[in-house]
Amino acid sequence: MELSNKVFPLTFANLHDSQRKDKQLLNLLKQGQYCSQSFHGGDKQYDLICHKDKIIVPSQLQSRVTQWYHDYLLHPGQACTEETIKQHLWWPDMHKTIIMHIKYCDVCQ
Repeated sequence: MELSNKVFPLTFANLHDSQRKDKQLLNLLKQGQYCSQSFHGGDKQYDLICHKDKIIVPSQLQSRVTQWYHDYLLHPGQACTEETIKQHLWWPDMHKTIIMHIKYCDVCQ
């Protein structure tokens, strides 16, 4: 049974699909700035674009990922939210995305 995106915003499948739609990300992969790594989910294998062994979150998913982790961790602030996300995920300017999300979070303010 697949969980709703509201329960957890990421699956290997939706990361893979979103990465393949991100032309800028694909160009950087072709230029050798990023690499592709295989991940196994269930009975399938997904080749995901990574940076320093972290899965790159495409721009269309970054806000959703930030909001989900911040809410799921019960509004722990910038440092804890960022440390949790960056254990396995990465995107350029991730720090700024998280700061801006928390700046406009009604619960945190």
